[in-house]
Amino acid sequence: MKVTVFDTSKLYCSPITVQWMGQRATEFYDRHKDELIPGRCLRLELFHFISKQDTFYASVKACEMAPPPPSWLKHADKSTAPAPSLPFNSKGLRLI
Repeated sequence: MKVTVFDTSKLYCSPITVQWMGQRATEFYDRHKDELIPGRCLRLELFHFISKQDTFYASVKACEMAPPPPSWLKHADKSTAPAPSLPFNSKGLRLI
C-alpha cells in the first residue's frame, strides 16, 4: 500500500509518501479499503525517513484508522455503526 499524507501536527509541511508492504499491510487494506478516501485521517508510526526532491518518504511500523471528524459523523447515515469514542483532535496523518 502506498499513500501520500500530510502531518496534521504541522511538524512536516511537505507531503510524506508512505509505503507499507507485507501481510499486515494487505490485511489492513482489505479491512479498511472502503474508508481509505482523501481527507480521512490515519495514525501512523513511521520510520526510515528519506528526503528526495522536496518530498519525504517513510516506511510504516504501525497504522490504524483515526476516528472520522465530527463533520463527517454529522452527515453519516444514522443506521451505521456508532461513532468512535476517541477524540478527533489527536495527532495523525491525513490522506491526500
